[in-house]
Amino acid sequence: MKLNAEGRLSLLDLATGEEQTNVLDHADPIELVWISGNGRHLVTASFTENRSMANFGFWDIPEGRMKRTFEVPIPVSHSNNMGPTGWYYGRGGTVRIWDLAQPQAPPRELFPGERGEVIRIFDVSPDGRLGAATFEEGYIRVWDMATAEPLQMMRVFLQSPHCVVFSPDGRRLAAGSSGREAIKLWETATWQEVLTLAGEGTMFRFVAFSADGQTLMARNDQGFLHIWSAPSIELVESSPDGRCSLADGLANRSCQVCRSSLWEGLQSP
Repeated sequence: MKLNAEGRLSLLDLATGEEQTNVLDHADPIELVWISGNGRHLVTASFTENRSMANFGFWDIPEGRMKRTFEVPIPVSHSNNMGPTGWYYGRGGTVRIWDLAQPQAPPRELFPGERGEVIRIFDVSPDGRLGAATFEEGYIRVWDMATAEPLQMMRVFLQSPHCVVFSPDGRRLAAGSSGREAIKLWETATWQEVLTLAGEGTMFRFVAFSADGQTLMARNDQGFLHIWSAPSIELVESSPDGRCSLADGLANRSCQVCRSSLWEGLQSP
């Protein structure tokens, strides 16, 4: 995807680097973009000059046209992922789910928290089954995206959690906080906490996995990017002598071989 200074989006063929012919004209400068896994749907976001409103547009990529626009008052939160059939955003204590195939239809609403709770940042698992969010009240909630049934609540950080993100295979959830608790990691099958990673600085508001799930990145408010080599679950379970399960290899501080060789932290400005 290519964005020029006039706010025009064009698509690039990754194999050849050639620009495709269907250019998407956007009236305002674009600041955020989401694209569906099948390459058919696109959501763009821009903000008013005083940043009091967010303007979203739904696009049909093969047709090269915008199918719907709408405005939302700031603040608004959004998921890093587009689901298999939907796009998500949150406001207050509500998560709204837009059907990508029918963007003109009203969104479905979920209320994953208690009355009065405010979602800070949330994410949806790649299969669209689970949602997780940090709340202003200082904890993390996990819920079923189909029913909004609460599945887990974690109040495990000494300071507030600032973001959450699912791994590409949906088998792990990572959350960012501060200092010696920069990152915590859970298995989504059991919600067992398996690892805490220390970092430099505070307010880790951005955390992301690489596409293969083997690299974990986090950035704090001081502008430092932390990068850890993150093994797949299969790699940990096939560790030497079969002695280290995922829980043992990552959570057990005495398992030095797994902990030091499979998770090596690198830090750079």
